[in-house]
Amino acid sequence: MDKRQLESELETFKQACIAEGCIRADNEYGFEFEETYPGIFIINVNATKNWLNDKYHVSALNDLIGLLYRTTELETRESILTLRLCQEDEFNRVSYDTLPPQKAA
Repeated sequence: MDKRQLESELETFKQACIAEGCIRADNEYGFEFEETYPGIFIINVNATKNWLNDKYHVSALNDLIGLLYRTTELETRESILTLRLCQEDEFNRVSYDTLPPQKAA
């Protein structure tokens, strides 16, 4: 699965995250993904502080995984290596030192 196809397949998941209050619709960094290997991705969900505060941390991740399973097909989930849950920072874009550098176009 390529990045464009994965983005399309994950749109329902992203919209479910917005509907649940997990991410804000106006936060361009609330939902990101990076390709780590050809066809394999890390999904970064930068959750709102309010959503995380309403849950136990384990419960938040379980809820997020449940949303992923309800809104995606098996083939899509097989393309996900890691589902990373972080708290959004409204002042700084979250950066991940484990992600590969962006490829030059």
